[in-house]
Amino acid sequence: MKSLDEVEDRVESLHSTTVVVNTYGGPYTSANVLRKFRGGNWNQDKQRFQAGNPPYVGNVLVPEMKKGGVDIILGGYSDIHDHAIWIKDVRECDSVAEFVTTVGSMKGAKEAGKIGIQIILHGPRTIESGLEMLSIHRMLGATVFTLCSSYRNKIVDGCREPGNAGLSIYGAQVVAELNAQKIAVDVSHISERGFWDVLEQSSVPPILTHTAAKSITESPRNMSDEQLKAHAEAGGYIGVVFFPAYLAEKNATIEHLLDHIDYISNLVGVEFVGLGADFCTYGWEWVSQVWERSAMPERRYCFPKHIENITKWKNVTRGLIRRGYKDDEISGILGHNYLRIIDDIIS
Repeated sequence: MKSLDEVEDRVESLHSTTVVVNTYGGPYTSANVLRKFRGGNWNQDKQRFQAGNPPYVGNVLVPEMKKGGVDIILGGYSDIHDHAIWIKDVRECDSVAEFVTTVGSMKGAKEAGKIGIQIILHGPRTIESGLEMLSIHRMLGATVFTLCSSYRNKIVDGCREPGNAGLSIYGAQVVAELNAQKIAVDVSHISERGFWDVLEQSSVPPILTHTAAKSITESPRNMSDEQLKAHAEAGGYIGVVFFPAYLAEKNATIEHLLDHIDYISNLVGVEFVGLGADFCTYGWEWVSQVWERSAMPERRYCFPKHIENITKWKNVTRGLIRRGYKDDEISGILGHNYLRIIDDIIS
């Protein structure tokens, strides 16, 4: 058995040599959080932010990511105004953070000691004025597009819609244009029929920024074995989510997360697996409002023990070491699998 010092040396070595990626920041990297933090009028955990706060990115996101050993995170927006907020926040702390639009810039950010923010678009609101908006978003640096949340939109049904409709005619056009613009198609949250439609119609592999295995935890948000295998056979990336309700029926811990990583790796091959947390840190107020409108349970969830937030990311690395993964497999899961797959889509 390896000593604690040997394990820690290995953890630090892996994080220093790997571009570590969280492929779904979730509410933690929502423009809503940036806006409310800067506005100084948001009560979070009984701690009121004051007007005139410094940038969220430089004063919250960067130090927390650095502590966890995470280099790149996907940060989302739903409209151009949200993107403007991101630009303002990053510009004010450009010595420690930058936008990344290629795998080369992701590696460059790490080498420069900065954290990188990859922009992900969310749903049809971003293109409601016309499909040509995708070219504008691409010029602004967006390289991933999540087709839906858990419910129906103009593109496709989400996973919680009982009708289980697939891509609409408009949705098929969106997928084709995303392919043309070299923007990755994220099929997290999608209906089962929609999943198969995208797999058939997309000219490049879609990606799953944040999901888990339905065979372990029954949830409409998780993917069946058949879906996971087909996705990997197409060359797609699978980011394992940290959201507790998708990892275990109750009392999720980091061991449940590792169970999902093990299961999917054994099912499809470790070379397709990564990590997409979907943390709600600093974002519960907004999440609760959205869930209330969608008739979802309006309550907070406790994220898995020992991986409650991004500062604990190295605990996943320790867990992978404990479960016998080789260094190249761990580097792949931490980020290099994502870099390899996304490079083929967006380059």
